[in-house]
Amino acid sequence: MLLKLWQNGTSHWEESALAGNLKTTFARAEDVRGMFRLVLFWGAFPQQLGRVAFLDCADDGIDFVPYAPDDEYRIVDDLPPQEALEQAGDFVSVHPDFQHISLAKVLDADGTILGFEVCPHYSPTAFGTSDVLDVSYRRKDDRVVIFVHLQSGVERQLSGN
Repeated sequence: MLLKLWQNGTSHWEESALAGNLKTTFARAEDVRGMFRLVLFWGAFPQQLGRVAFLDCADDGIDFVPYAPDDEYRIVDDLPPQEALEQAGDFVSVHPDFQHISLAKVLDADGTILGFEVCPHYSPTAFGTSDVLDVSYRRKDDRVVIFVHLQSGVERQLSGN
């Protein structure tokens, strides 16, 4: 699959945002360099809406770990950038309302890149917003703990409330 990134000025990745005690900011595919552990997270969300991927810099001694049971994610080790991006793109794009991907750098307080987030965006008419996930990060020693939730409005819509 050709990786389709959303690079529109209205993307929420255009400006840095706090995400737990780490920051995320817009990234381009050419920013992705080095070897990666690919973390494929699907969660226990309806309609496979929890699919999101993380490219964890393999040689920094810091591991990305989802705050989820082991059966809700999979890790693929030692991938070069292009292969990691392609697998991540294929993984997050399975929903019929999928439209594009956003790519974000995950940065520590010093601005060091710890990894990347590959997040799907959907048709806004399907869920009221294109960005259905709320992803945050917490650095704890040699781990980055990833928290993934559905946006509250999307969760209400899916539950019928």
